[in-house]
Amino acid sequence: MNLEEAVGIQAIMFDSSSSSSDDDVVDEFDLVLNDHERGNQNENRRPRVHLFIESVIYRYNEAEFQENYRQRRTTFYYLLHLIRPHIQGEAIGFGKLPIPPEKQLFIALYVLGTPDSYRSVTAKFDVGKATAWRAVHRIVTAICEYRNYFIQWPSQNEAIATFNRIEARYGFPKVIGAVDGTHIQIPAPRRDAQSYINRKSVHSIQLQVICNDRLEFIHMRVFRYSGVQQKCNAEFFPENSHLLGDSAYSLQNHAIVPYHDDGHLTLEQIYFNRLLSGTRMMVERLVEKLPMRRTDLIPYYVLCCCILHNICLKREDTFEYPVVIPDTIDMNPAPLLVDAVLQQEGAIKRNAICHYVNIYFKVKINI
Repeated sequence: MNLEEAVGIQAIMFDSSSSSSDDDVVDEFDLVLNDHERGNQNENRRPRVHLFIESVIYRYNEAEFQENYRQRRTTFYYLLHLIRPHIQGEAIGFGKLPIPPEKQLFIALYVLGTPDSYRSVTAKFDVGKATAWRAVHRIVTAICEYRNYFIQWPSQNEAIATFNRIEARYGFPKVIGAVDGTHIQIPAPRRDAQSYINRKSVHSIQLQVICNDRLEFIHMRVFRYSGVQQKCNAEFFPENSHLLGDSAYSLQNHAIVPYHDDGHLTLEQIYFNRLLSGTRMMVERLVEKLPMRRTDLIPYYVLCCCILHNICLKREDTFEYPVVIPDTIDMNPAPLLVDAVLQQEGAIKRNAICHYVNIYFKVKINI
């Protein structure tokens, strides 16, 4: 599951920028009752598919299931086991129960991963609009509870293993990950719309991610300053390791960027830039434009999809069901300036790496 597929977040669960109070009132009992249980209460409602899960989804073979839900059936039930305690409801009013956790998860994953209309989703799963919205919101919130387990900065041993793998594959030394950003295009917000206009004159919100060579997200941030600058020390970058970024980022000791092409680069610098660009393609494979309509929901939906992405990667291996990790993230890190001293340290290091990779290249081709 790549990020573009997982975050096919066309906000297909919303007909407008927010759910109206009228919809909430009309669909209040959709959360606790399936429509077919109401008899003739709503004879004029739109036709819906009954027992879609039982009649269709259960009959999918493995390839069909993965095509529709972007994950294997075993991963689906692993995820259901993980979040069931967060979404299992109790009897509400007249002794009725909320829709089953399995159905909530099917709805949420279908919404997140399928570019289908909202009307199709509600008809297919035999639920009302408010029911679908609440199911998706509950699933997304539950998955986000595990953000600190599935999206983690590497330990020192993991970082060393990562930069050894990357150097062996690409020839670029001491890289623990690549950083990149993208703009999530959104409609103009009702409030302060001018603040969301980017350099291409469209409304968007910026997402920054860092991933490793296995395409796992190790850090992400939506809206706020990323806080990565606070990690630029030996604790988080063992053996003087670093990230790779493009020219949009500031050069420093733990963030290496290409040489600025002023038309006078040496052959060594040109080779260095090409090698850096090829190495950091790992992150560019994940980051694409992510359309979204609800600006208030973007952080949760994008975070949820990044978690789902990492879960699918990790499910190739066997590991125990995790426990909830307390949230220790600084939610409002203050920006730290990259001053002239840090930039000079980065320039010295970049020159040393440039010299190293060019010697390696010449030895490799026997020059």
